[in-house]
Amino acid sequence: MGGEGGEGSQGEDEGRSRCVHTRHHVPARYDFHPAEQLAELTIPRLARRITAGIQARATGLTVYLEHGQSPHAKP
Repeated sequence: MGGEGGEGSQGEDEGRSRCVHTRHHVPARYDFHPAEQLAELTIPRLARRITAGIQARATGLTVYLEHGQSPHAKP
C-alpha cells in the first residue's frame, strides 16, 4: 500500500470502520455489517443483489439478476 494520502492508502482503524484516502485526498468511508442487516441498510433491490452475491460466492456459482432477482424466479 502507498504512503500517507497515497492512492489506496488506509487511514486509522476506528473499530470496524475504515477511512480510505484517494490520490485526490477525498475521504470515502465504508463499514462492514452482517448480511442479516442488509434490509435495514439499503434499498430492497440492492439487498437482493448483495444477498444473491453472498450465496453465489458461498456455492461457487455465477448468478444472473434482473432488478435484483433471477429472471427465472417466480413472483
